[in-house]
Amino acid sequence: MDGSTSLGSAALSSNSAQLTLSALTTGTHAITAVYSGNANLSASTSAALSQVVNAASTTTSVTSSQTPSAFGQSVTFTATIQTAFGSSPTGTVTFLDGAATLATVSVSGNAAQLSLSGLSLGSHSITAKYNGDPNFTASTSASFAQSVTQAATTTNVTSNSNPSSYGQSVTFSALVSPAYTGIPTGTVTFFDGGTSLGSAGLSGGVATLTTAATSLLAGSHSITANYNGDSNFLASASTAFTQIVNPAATSTTLSSSANSSAAGKSVTFTANVSSSVTSTLTGTVNFYLDGGTTPIASSSLSAGSAHFSTSSLGAGFHTLTAAFISSNSNFGSSTSASLMQSITDFTITASPSSNTISRGSSGTYTLTLTPLGGLTGNVSLTCSGAPSNGSCAISPSTVTLDGTNPAQAIVTVTINHNAGTGTRTLTFKGTAGTTTHSTTVTLHIN
Repeated sequence: MDGSTSLGSAALSSNSAQLTLSALTTGTHAITAVYSGNANLSASTSAALSQVVNAASTTTSVTSSQTPSAFGQSVTFTATIQTAFGSSPTGTVTFLDGAATLATVSVSGNAAQLSLSGLSLGSHSITAKYNGDPNFTASTSASFAQSVTQAATTTNVTSNSNPSSYGQSVTFSALVSPAYTGIPTGTVTFFDGGTSLGSAGLSGGVATLTTAATSLLAGSHSITANYNGDSNFLASASTAFTQIVNPAATSTTLSSSANSSAAGKSVTFTANVSSSVTSTLTGTVNFYLDGGTTPIASSSLSAGSAHFSTSSLGAGFHTLTAAFISSNSNFGSSTSASLMQSITDFTITASPSSNTISRGSSGTYTLTLTPLGGLTGNVSLTCSGAPSNGSCAISPSTVTLDGTNPAQAIVTVTINHNAGTGTRTLTFKGTAGTTTHSTTVTLHIN
């Protein structure tokens, strides 16, 4: 009996009985043995035995799931509590880094675990202190040297505009990602092939660099970003990012020195080439006429312009275009919109081509004037070659052309009675400004 509590029973053997147990709690116990007697012997109870039960001793050890570990990497520390008699302790374990408490964790199954990812770079002296319970004494482990090294990183570079155009600023962004947790600091250097574009500081793990407008020439660029590392994170270099830079756009316009222009007069066509990117444009301008595929003229660009002069365009309407062919790879070629050039003129015809008029009578011819190239304005008419004893009158003596429709005039030839007979040639002439055309007819006098 433990006081009034039965601990168990055992049979007598050679006048003694034994009871073995390991469940006595710590403290002092009054143990008595009660003999229940038999048919020949009476029962009896022993005097109380004072049994003192002390707390059992423990030993604690600590291990790490990863050593050395990297900065930001999760590490699990395991404290194992061993007892002298194999029972399971309860309570808590306090983990320490040197003298600094990391955390206190409950014991379960003779062990306690603590997972951390915030250990700083360097060496840490980790100990585990079992705090004991009513049945088991406290114990502290030997120190465990946990080493924390710089963590690996990966760097990735992107562009805000790909492809871009020559003369366009481009922003490159480098994202530096840690292998575990944390935010890398420091700088990133950007390269175009082997040429440094510049460095930028990290903010929130990202560095950005914006190029000058014309620093990237037209073509393909191999862009890399090198993270230079910091006290917690190792340096890393990105894979190459291909940035395509297209030639800058150009614009070509075409103008005429005179539109409309009279036939036979020299006209100068001017092509002006420009770009939104400030630079000296170089190249050649080809001039094309009426949809032809072979240029009628070529001229080198000078100070943004090229010129072509001609006086050989026939009367009528002509379509001209100018195509700029750039010799600078940073600038693209361009073609102007079509220019409609009007070359004005007129024709004059007479009907009939031959007329017979008797002396003392009159006859007529009809003049038809047809505008070309949209010619408008007045054409004055004259007649020559009439006999001295006759006359030639034109009505009206001036016709007005509207650019589209033919105009007519009537020529009246009068032959006097005393005129000589025979055949003569009459010339009808039309004059518009500096342009003159004529036609002839035959006059028979009888």
